[in-house]
Amino acid sequence: MVDVQSETVDRYIKDGKIKPDLSVPFGDKRMFHYFREKSVRNIAKQYGWDLITPQNMADKFMKFIETMDMSFSYKPVLLKAIYEYMDSNGRVALPDVVDYFIDFYEDRKAHGMIAEKPNSIYQKGGYTKKDVEKNILSNPFKRFEDMRFLMRCKDVETVEVNPIIFRKLTREDWLHIVDVCDKSLEKYYLRIKK
Repeated sequence: MVDVQSETVDRYIKDGKIKPDLSVPFGDKRMFHYFREKSVRNIAKQYGWDLITPQNMADKFMKFIETMDMSFSYKPVLLKAIYEYMDSNGRVALPDVVDYFIDFYEDRKAHGMIAEKPNSIYQKGGYTKKDVEKNILSNPFKRFEDMRFLMRCKDVETVEVNPIIFRKLTREDWLHIVDVCDKSLEKYYLRIKK
């Protein structure tokens, strides 16, 4: 509901800045934290976070892309894969995204370029499609999912752009997204080369 990442919320909970309305243990070390809508609104106001609503979701999505922070190159690669393979409803088969990631990084290596940072599976090599899928879902996809920009479909083999966002984006918007991703990747690889 807010435009900050789940790790930020988790840190605020851990530091005692935020108190959930309900916490339920999940496994040995994890907790599910629940908040009433009123609590979320108060917390967002207190910390200057914006609420993500159906009315502003597409704008927030575009802003997130424009200001994309990148520890790895995964977010723009994910967006480019979605653009490449999405159907008329904004849905993409997860195996297509996996293949796109493999092709992207293997092509870089085949052309004598760095695939990624040394600790990335794409630079190390020897990964499986399952490893790539796990990497995609835990890294770039989770960031977009946390903010409800992307969702995993019920069949689990498909991911989709939130329909609220998808309906508002034009072809020109998507071309702009791809352009931003290309420029972000260019800057990223110049940065990690040094």
